[in-house]
Amino acid sequence: MQFIPIALLKQPHLRQYTQQLYQQAFPAEDRFPFWSLLLFSLRPAIRFDAIVDEQQQPIGFVYLIHGEGLLFVLYFAIDAQCRSQGYGSRIIAELERQYPSDTIVLDIRTPDANAADALQRQKRLDFYLRNGFQIAPYQWVEAAERYAILYKGSSFNPQSFTTLLTQATFNLVRPNLQPAP
Repeated sequence: MQFIPIALLKQPHLRQYTQQLYQQAFPAEDRFPFWSLLLFSLRPAIRFDAIVDEQQQPIGFVYLIHGEGLLFVLYFAIDAQCRSQGYGSRIIAELERQYPSDTIVLDIRTPDANAADALQRQKRLDFYLRNGFQIAPYQWVEAAERYAILYKGSSFNPQSFTTLLTQATFNLVRPNLQPAP
């Protein structure tokens, strides 16, 4: 398994694959324009990587923001045809190996039995809990949606998280963190 940076002008097949998977894996209201992901990934603190298997076949991607002792996983998707084969757990383990002193942080839509995607939300939470993540005592609130914050590491620092995102995005993203109920 290998992480390959998504460059603006190199390896267009990986960029196209990643764009398709991005649109399939995340609802429109959770997506930034794809061009903006590419543009922001030029910043040193941001990684936008396709992930390929041993045969160099694409299996997924990650979009990471690093700093403040945190590694924020903004997007993480595995191709539907490649799920339940251990890739997700292997990718998390590889991120831990690459960033041994950082707390890995991510957000997911808060599980809600009444949501149309209730089963998917619960499966996602269960996957991360199986892989050693903990639920932070905060939620990220965006419009009508609440996102549970999960972390893997010593602790979650909400101030560091907010600082990381505002600095990495030139103040375009300012998380509204509220205590979890």
